[in-house]
Amino acid sequence: MIKSALHHFEFRQAARDSWIRDLDRTSNFAYFFTVGKHPSNETRMEMLHNEINEYNDILVGDVIDSYYNVTKKVVMGMRFVVEKCQSAKYVIHIDDDAYVSPYRFERFIYKNLGKKTKDNTFIDKNYIDCGVPTIRASPVIRLNENGFAKHPEWALTKSEYSTDEVPNYCNGPCYGMPISTYRTMFDYTTKINFTDIEKLDDLILSGLIRAQEKWKLYEASGIFCWHLDNKRDGVKDKMIGWYNLGKQHKGLNM
Repeated sequence: MIKSALHHFEFRQAARDSWIRDLDRTSNFAYFFTVGKHPSNETRMEMLHNEINEYNDILVGDVIDSYYNVTKKVVMGMRFVVEKCQSAKYVIHIDDDAYVSPYRFERFIYKNLGKKTKDNTFIDKNYIDCGVPTIRASPVIRLNENGFAKHPEWALTKSEYSTDEVPNYCNGPCYGMPISTYRTMFDYTTKINFTDIEKLDDLILSGLIRAQEKWKLYEASGIFCWHLDNKRDGVKDKMIGWYNLGKQHKGLNM
């Protein structure tokens, strides 16, 4: 699942023109984007409809496309996976400004699914792989008395989140898990009201729910996924450049 903003047309196209091409070489992998709506912006909605007609790879949620509705878009995508992707074995959540190496994912992550130890027991059935650096023992971000914080979009009030520290969790741009973990995680989202903190989907899913279930977090940073950060220039060019570099030097498997 690729979490995308409605207006990120270029990022979605850059992904299609780069690493998504490598998904076509095998039937093991599939992808889709999730976006919301913007009914008041007819131009963007028309562009989105044209994009869907051309690629048929986007799920559109019945919510306003906004940073604060990201969890709603994610849960919509999770429902689709759980209900429609019956043969899925592993699911990755990534942002549209992240670059994924299907080759490296298959080699280092996918091939280890369901492995057993010498005594014929499974190594681990439920866990989460953090594709970018794990957030560990992080204090909750609060606005100061002047209403300022380094990342105000992540700030929570005491009424929204009462404790001052969050459990370890995977940074949002890239994380994945076996389907057994995924199904349990989705079940939580249907039973618990996360409205107060729904802008922080990565904390909800890979932090709070994971901690409740005592699932392990595995550090997989730099193994199969890299965050390019859409706040910086050149994301599209980097995606295409990395892909072409990998094709020129196959040993890199980018």
